[in-house]
Formats: sequence, structure tokens, C-alpha cells
Amino acid sequence: AKGPSKRVAYIECEDAVKWVADGYMHKVWADVLEVPAEQLVRFDACAGHLPSLTELDTFDGGLVLTGSHYNVDDDLPWIAQLLAVLR
Repeated sequence: AKGPSKRVAYIECEDAVKWVADGYMHKVWADVLEVPAEQLVRFDACAGHLPSLTELDTFDGGLVLTGSHYNVDDDLPWIAQLLAVLR
């Protein structure tokens, strides 16, 4: 039998409607990671919604950082904010 589900932080780095509409990618990641959707906590990096370092410590199941059509060198405020969290 499986143990209790672990909480996973999911940082969405995409804002294209075809990928984020209706929580599509949230459902995909929950399935891929085999965790209940409610244990997968989504952060919208493009909107500047990122976890604090203290908050990241509460996720015992890890961190997922998605791909994006943006480039790490794009001059967008959320990219600099995300890099600061990851460093």
C-alpha cells in the first residue's frame, strides 16, 4: 500500500492559454507525478506568484518547474524573480 501523498510545489512558467486554460497542465502534472491534484500546489510565475523560501520548505514531495515559450534571458520581471527564488 502507498503511504500518504506528499505535497509538491508546481511553478507554472507558461501563460499561453492553450496550455493553462481550465487547469489542463495541473491535471497533466498530477497524473504524471501520481499525486492527488490537491497535493500539487500551483504557483503562477508569469503573474509573479512564487513561493517564498520558507514556503518551499513545506513541500516534502519536491518541486516541478515547467517549461515555457519564454527564454531565461527575456527581460521580464517574473523571470528575474524566479531566478532569485531558485538561487
